[in-house]
Amino acid sequence: MALGNALVVWVGWKADDWTSVATIGGATEIGEPDSTAGNDAGIVWDAGTTATAARVPGGVFSVIGGAPAISRGCVFAMRYQYQTLTVTRGVNGITRAHALGEDVHVTNPLLPSRQ
Repeated sequence: MALGNALVVWVGWKADDWTSVATIGGATEIGEPDSTAGNDAGIVWDAGTTATAARVPGGVFSVIGGAPAISRGCVFAMRYQYQTLTVTRGVNGITRAHALGEDVHVTNPLLPSRQ
């Protein structure tokens, strides 16, 4: 499927602990915790974004260490739309001092819609 402006999250699980997991190319690692408690297990997840319409890429987690064990994986792609707002001070005779980083509240904000 081709998506633009999408957050892509790859998730992997293995029924054993590991030394490390390589990050999927073009993605950023969110985490890769594993545990030797119980029967051992590990989970890994990476994330990336697509700015233009493109096929959502698959991915392969390269696990280093640990014993051979079953594993599972999946990928989520969630579209997002965002807009930016520029506040210009002192327009139309209306002035108010704003501290740096102060929140600006909009009276009638645009609401996100499903696409």
